[in-house]
Amino acid sequence: MAEATRVQYAGPDLVLDRTAHWTLGMQWEPDGSWGMGGIGGSSAWADTARVDELAEALNTCL
Repeated sequence: MAEATRVQYAGPDLVLDRTAHWTLGMQWEPDGSWGMGGIGGSSAWADTARVDELAEALNTCL
């Protein structure tokens, strides 16, 4: 997980028209969250500080 969320590139993103931080396929935010937007407005984000709570909530739903 640490390697997948480590910033590989930080600099201008011409599509987003702002500075972006990219990990291995995901966008990293300075608050520590990471994720990716998709076609049609879909997106998914994670916050490593809250992964345990999310896993517990999802497990309860299943």
